[in-house]
Amino acid sequence: MTRSALVSPVGRLADDVQLTDPSDYRFVHFLQASPGPSVHLPWPRIADLIFESCNQYLTVGIGRNWAQTFSPDALPLVRDIRIGFRAEVVSGEDMFCGVRAIARTQRSFTAGGVLFRRSDGALLTTFRCVYVTTGPGGAVVVPDSLWDAIEQAEARNNDQTTNRPHESR
Repeated sequence: MTRSALVSPVGRLADDVQLTDPSDYRFVHFLQASPGPSVHLPWPRIADLIFESCNQYLTVGIGRNWAQTFSPDALPLVRDIRIGFRAEVVSGEDMFCGVRAIARTQRSFTAGGVLFRRSDGALLTTFRCVYVTTGPGGAVVVPDSLWDAIEQAEARNNDQTTNRPHESR
């Protein structure tokens, strides 16, 4: 069972801020760890939950459909994902995953977030996921329409929080 929601907007994000509080996130994806043969949820399944939450952020969270975000001309592909495990994730428990954009370069952007236990708000994992936008010939510039949708959803200007290039066209 999963569902997503936008919560209250947040302000400017400094590079050194650790996003470990639910109020740090405008987009929250509610989910449940599938019951499995063991009590402990294995790390590949945790990575799947994070990937699912990031995909929800890049569609539902920023008000776009799958075809708008995942266009063959500028397809965001995961280049790097880093997960910090803070506590055990138990099979079948309810969780929520906060996701937000935290950085951008000309051809990539980074989403960061956390996985929390719903029952007590315990921090389970932190993560950063770097996306490179690719087209038929390789890496391409992050489309303005995608980044504008992210900025609007985040209710903040990411130029102030990252080194977004100002391109002349």
